[in-house]
This record gives sequence, structure tokens and C-alpha cells, in this order.
Amino acid sequence: MEAEIKQAIDPVCGMTVDPDSAKARVDYLGKTYYFCCASCAKKFDAAPEQFLKPNPPRLVMPSIRGKTSPPPTPSGIVGSGGTQLVTSEIGKEPVCGM
Repeated sequence: MEAEIKQAIDPVCGMTVDPDSAKARVDYLGKTYYFCCASCAKKFDAAPEQFLKPNPPRLVMPSIRGKTSPPPTPSGIVGSGGTQLVTSEIGKEPVCGM
């Protein structure tokens, strides 16, 4: 018969912890919480409700430009009659931006 694998999640840092070898444990409202280190247990003990609230899902908006790419620099285009039109992105129509 295989041994049962027991694991707990440190509510402060999210690490997986073996309850039998956890560095610290705290009893709160009748439940035992296991921690990877004493500093996580200390943070939990100071404000347990902060770490027990479920995290609501966040709405992540996709970025049009990648975070690592710098904004485009303006480039001048000479239109009919010698008028200079400025566009901020290559491929955009200089008047309406489409």
C-alpha cells in the first residue's frame, strides 16, 4: 500500500510545504496552517485574515504595444503642396490615424 502524500500551501508566500517538516505552524480558528519559514508564520500571525481572503480574479487588458517596446517616434511625410504630415506609427494614415 502506498503512503499518502500530504502537502499544504503556505498562505503567505504560496509555497508547497510538507506538514511533517514545516518550519513553522500556526493554529487559527481551529485550523492549523503550515509555513515554509518562521518569517511567513510571523506575518500570518500578525494579520491572518489578510492572507486567508480569496484573491478575486483580475481583469487583464491586453496591451496594444508590448511593454518592452518604446513608443514610436514621429516621422515626417511630405504631402502635396509641400505640406509636412506627421505620423506617430508606420502604416497609419496620417490624417485620420486608421
